[in-house]
Amino acid sequence: MKKYYKYFLVIGFLIGFLDGIRIAVISYMQAPSLPGVYEVLVQIGISLFFAFLYTFYAFLIWGLLFLGEKIYRKSKQP
Repeated sequence: MKKYYKYFLVIGFLIGFLDGIRIAVISYMQAPSLPGVYEVLVQIGISLFFAFLYTFYAFLIWGLLFLGEKIYRKSKQP
């Protein structure tokens, strides 16, 4: 489990970034407008915020699985 933490972090980052883009697309569908430079920067910032947030969640999930594996292996030792 120790070698898989990079996969958890990358997948969490990608899912978070795509979720941020989804929020931006939905907001433009509800109130269409020609985005200005600052609006685009805010949307990119929101996407990056969600990317880092989901990366943190993925790291927590990996940590829980890693600890669970350690506890399981320790309980199996004679």
